Amino acid sequence: MTAHDPPSRPASSEAEPALGLAPASRAEWGVLLVLVVLGLGLRLFALERFADLELVGDQNRYLEDAERLLDGEEMVAKRGPGYPAFVAASEVALGGGVAGARRGNALLGVLVVIGTWALGRRLFSVRAGLVAAGVVALLPRNLPFGLYLFSENLYAVCACLGVLLALVAAQESRVLLALAAGAVLGVGVLTREMMLYFVPLVAVALCWCVPFRGRSTLRVAGAVLGGAFLVIAPWSLRNQSVHEQFVLVGFSDGRPLYLGNYVGTDKNEKETAQALYRETQSLVDTNAGMREIGMQAIRDRQPTWLFEKVAETVPLLLRPNEKGNVVWGWSGRAENHDWAEARLRWFLLPSQAALLVLASIGLAHFGWRRAELLPLLFLGFTFLAHVVANANPFRFQYPLTWVMALAAGVAVDRGLPRTGPRRLLAALVLAVVVLSQWAVREAWTAPFGWGE
Repeated sequence: MTAHDPPSRPASSEAEPALGLAPASRAEWGVLLVLVVLGLGLRLFALERFADLELVGDQNRYLEDAERLLDGEEMVAKRGPGYPAFVAASEVALGGGVAGARRGNALLGVLVVIGTWALGRRLFSVRAGLVAAGVVALLPRNLPFGLYLFSENLYAVCACLGVLLALVAAQESRVLLALAAGAVLGVGVLTREMMLYFVPLVAVALCWCVPFRGRSTLRVAGAVLGGAFLVIAPWSLRNQSVHEQFVLVGFSDGRPLYLGNYVGTDKNEKETAQALYRETQSLVDTNAGMREIGMQAIRDRQPTWLFEKVAETVPLLLRPNEKGNVVWGWSGRAENHDWAEARLRWFLLPSQAALLVLASIGLAHFGWRRAELLPLLFLGFTFLAHVVANANPFRFQYPLTWVMALAAGVAVDRGLPRTGPRRLLAALVLAVVVLSQWAVREAWTAPFGWGE
């Protein structure tokens, strides 16, 4: 090449610059700061306003295990230690009891805001990232979630930040960052065991949706798996010592499988299984028994099981949530009923409808062979996991919010898809959403007094 020849293009194997990687401007940092402050402030207001909300079900078990950890005792729960350890740390750092744990949850909500912004600007654009962060920060159904000591508070953070770190590690070939991504996802596994099946999907997807650089990409993918293993392994060794048999994380998969699939008419069998689950001292054996009942129910419901479960699950994971309605609705105070109903009508339900419409449009912009596959993979994985097991319209809906917010941000940034196939895809997704919510339309119409 002579001095007069134009410079050659870099080899195709070199990293291409990703969208949104320019340093954030002062204006962008300012907007993000406002969203973080508003998001944290509104969450703390909700904690104060509804501080008398009682804990029920799993929340008490998480709190009990946190107290046992603080006392240096063994946990009694059947799950991993991720969320109880976080609750214990929050009590120490932010004040004892439920109030400290709830403040910790509020801070976790802010971390999801920041992670969503970083993903949005890296995958799409600055505006898409800020819009997505705004959705996570200000969506009414998100604001009271920290009141509830549910593991999904921590699980959502692990999913969002784990995907972000894995993506950056793959794009920049940074093995140490990939180890950190794996560690974050490993904490997610110790928080909700089903993430165990998501971690290898992330490792494989990094070889597919990010420019493949041979050994460099393989090292990053392997480091993600290795980081998760390093976090999970000590707990597995502890389980071996305590239970005298191999238990990777916990033994809580049987009951969701059972609850989500058993629809038999033999009530005695169902009650016997429930009693066995609650009363037996051999939690491992009980979990195995309930898992077998659930698997048998799946076999008995063939060949229509998949269609039935999709029809049951999709409406539940997209509908307005009952507990959010209670908090922002009436909160058990009859004297506030009119004001509460107005909040439902003009804030919670319209914001939920807007999110579903915008997310339906935005998802059509996601690419299967681009980095956007990672959040899309988490969305699909979560739906599939709850199709196989059980679904809940409140706590299981929350970890999906950051993906739906990303899709909404893209919709605001780019508008309707420009090509026919992608417009058709957006229409199909929106049709599925509308039809699914028609199946649970009472959740939308009841606050307006329609259909009474």
